[in-house]
Amino acid sequence: MPFINEAIMYLEKGVATRDDIDKTFRLGMAHPMGPLQLGEYIGLDTCLSIQQTLYTGTSDSKYRPSVLLERMVDAQWLGRMSGRGFYEYNDN
Repeated sequence: MPFINEAIMYLEKGVATRDDIDKTFRLGMAHPMGPLQLGEYIGLDTCLSIQQTLYTGTSDSKYRPSVLLERMVDAQWLGRMSGRGFYEYNDN
């Protein structure tokens, strides 16, 4: 889960675009989907909950949830299950 949070932080800081982040993992590491896509498949609320548990349990700043992740969950942009996250889904 931490690599999903790190990917969100890269997006948040403007280091790379959503598409570049996911494409890098798919092509460069032979992952079936990028970390942002994976987070949306899992559910961004679930990702946030796991990050909060890791951070609370370790007090290690590397596990602190991304501010962007927190804002997206607050806005109910949870990924596939809500129809919106980093991507939009129209699975009607």
